[in-house]
Amino acid sequence: MDIEIKKGSIINLTIESITDDGMGVARKDNLVYFVIGGITGDLLECEVIKKKKNYAIASISSILRASNYSVKPYDKYFGKSGGSTLSRMQYDRQLIEKQRIVNDSFERIASMKVDIKDIIGMEHPFNYRNKSVYPCGYNNGKVDFGYYRQKSHQIVFEERSIIDNMENAMIKRAVAYWANTYSISAYQEDIHKGILRYLVIRVNDNNEFMVGLVTNAKNIPYIDKLVDVLCLNEANHNEEKCDSDCSSDGNSNHLKNLDNKKLLNIKIVSLMQNINKNKGNLILTQDTKLLWGQEYIKDKLGNLSFNISLPSFFQVNRIQTQILYDKVVEFVLVNSTNYNNLQIWDLYCGTGTISLYLSQYVNFVRGNEISVSSIENARQNALSNGVTNVYFEAGDCSEVIPTWLNKFDKPDVIVVDPPRKGCDKKVLDTLILACPQKIVYVSCKPSTLARDVAYLKDYYHVELIQPVDMFPHTAGVECVVLMSRRNWS
Repeated sequence: MDIEIKKGSIINLTIESITDDGMGVARKDNLVYFVIGGITGDLLECEVIKKKKNYAIASISSILRASNYSVKPYDKYFGKSGGSTLSRMQYDRQLIEKQRIVNDSFERIASMKVDIKDIIGMEHPFNYRNKSVYPCGYNNGKVDFGYYRQKSHQIVFEERSIIDNMENAMIKRAVAYWANTYSISAYQEDIHKGILRYLVIRVNDNNEFMVGLVTNAKNIPYIDKLVDVLCLNEANHNEEKCDSDCSSDGNSNHLKNLDNKKLLNIKIVSLMQNINKNKGNLILTQDTKLLWGQEYIKDKLGNLSFNISLPSFFQVNRIQTQILYDKVVEFVLVNSTNYNNLQIWDLYCGTGTISLYLSQYVNFVRGNEISVSSIENARQNALSNGVTNVYFEAGDCSEVIPTWLNKFDKPDVIVVDPPRKGCDKKVLDTLILACPQKIVYVSCKPSTLARDVAYLKDYYHVELIQPVDMFPHTAGVECVVLMSRRNWS
C-alpha cells in the first residue's frame, strides 16, 4: 500500500547525485527528492519540508549510513548553513560531481554531446573568498552575523567558514561587539525594521580589508566608536593602555574581549556604508558612502590592478580567476593568425576585468555593461593601468550592439559573461545578428549555459568546454565555452 507523502512525512532515502545548487538528489516511488545537506552515497532518514506534484524538498533527520565520499565536516554547521554546502564531501569527489553536473546539463537540457575537458581544481581549496556577505540578526538576543540556512532566510550564526578569509571571524566579532555595546539594532525582515542588514567584507592580495555595513537607515549612531574599534585601534590602543583603560562595563572600546592582539594585526583600510531601505532580497544598492579611509581597495590579476568598490563585481577566487581568464584568452586567440588585428566585444563586462585582461593580447576591446557605475569603474581601471585600446559603454546590450554594428567594424570574437540567470533571449538574438567568427561564453551556472548554447546551436558549433572550480566546497562551477560560427547566411 502506497504511503501518501506530505509535509512532515519521514522517509529513508539514498542520495544518487547532487544538483548545481548543492542539494542531494534521491528517487523513490516515482518522486524526486531534493535533500538539503545530502551528498552522493548517503543513506538518510529525512523529513519532507515541501511537497509538490513531481518532487519534494527534505531535510536530514539523521544519517543512517554516511557516504563513502564523506569526511568529517570542516564546518560544524554543515547541512545548516548555505555557505559551504559540500564541505562534508571529499574534495576529489566534489570535482567528479561538478564534472557530472556540467555533462548532464548539456545532455539533458541542450541534447548535445560536446567535448568537455576535465575540470581544473584548486590546489589549496580553503579560505579563498575575497568577498563575503553576512546577514545580520539576533543570536540569543544579541546582534550577530552568519550565513543563511540553505534554501531559507533563517540565519545560522556560523563563526568561521573554510571558504572565507580567516580574519573575517575577528572582524565579525568586533562589529557585533560594537553593535551590542551601543544598541545598534539588527534588521528584521518580517517587520522591515532595524538598522544593520548585512556585513560585507572584502580583502585584496595585500591582505587589506574593506568593511561595509548595509543598513536600513541613512545615519548610523556611534559610527565613530566603530571607527575606533576597527580602524584606529593601532594608533590609539597599545597593549599597556588597553590593560589599564579598557573596562568591562559594556560602554567602552574594550578590545581585550575581542582579542586585541589579533585585531591589531588586521589591516582595515576602508569602512563603507551601503544604504538599502528596500524590501526583498537585494543586498547592495548604488547608494554607497565612505565612513572612513579609502573608497576603494586595489586588487591584482596578473599584471593589472583594479579599484574595487563595495558594490563592484569582482571574481571571489583570485587564484582560480587567473586560470579562468587565461582560458578565455586561449579560446579568443585559438586559430587566429594575427592577434594584433583582433577586434573583441565583451558583453556583461562589469568593471572591465576581462576586457582589460584581453587588451594585453589583441588590437581592441569594446566592453558593454548595463550598470553605469560599473562602466565608470571600468574606465577608471583602464586609466589607472594605462590601457588605451579599450572602450566602455553603458546600456542594454541589445540596444548598444546594433548601434556598434552601424558605427564600427564587426567583431572577430564576442565574449559574454552573464549572471547566473544567463543571457536574455534578445541578447542571444543580438549575438546572432553580430555574427562574430567565435563566441566565448563564460558561465557560473551550467543549466542556464546549456540552455543558451542550445538556442545558438543552429548558428554556432561548440568546439570545447573547460570547467574551472571557482567555488570549492560549494556546488558552483564556472565554465568557459568556445563556439565557432557555422556556415550560414
